[in-house]
Amino acid sequence: MLFLLSALVLPERKENGKLDLGEWYFHNRAWFFAVLFLVPAAIASPINFGFLLFFEVMIAAAYLLKSRRIQEWITGQAMVMTLIYVVVLFLRLPG
Repeated sequence: MLFLLSALVLPERKENGKLDLGEWYFHNRAWFFAVLFLVPAAIASPINFGFLLFFEVMIAAAYLLKSRRIQEWITGQAMVMTLIYVVVLFLRLPG
């Protein structure tokens, strides 16, 4: 799934063409978030449920809302929640 996500986000490099990452993102946005929505199902556990639920809501919002401003806000929220998620999981490690 992660390979497929990276293929949707990173375009093939064109030799003589102009590369517009924003255009590529909005071209593949729906497929990206549809696949990303399935990722938590592959790694679900009771400890992660709250964070995964939040991420699922954010993924659904990113899939449904096309505004560039909303996409930027969702990206920021996802970055903050990912950092919190990593810290919480790190603190729960044994030892």
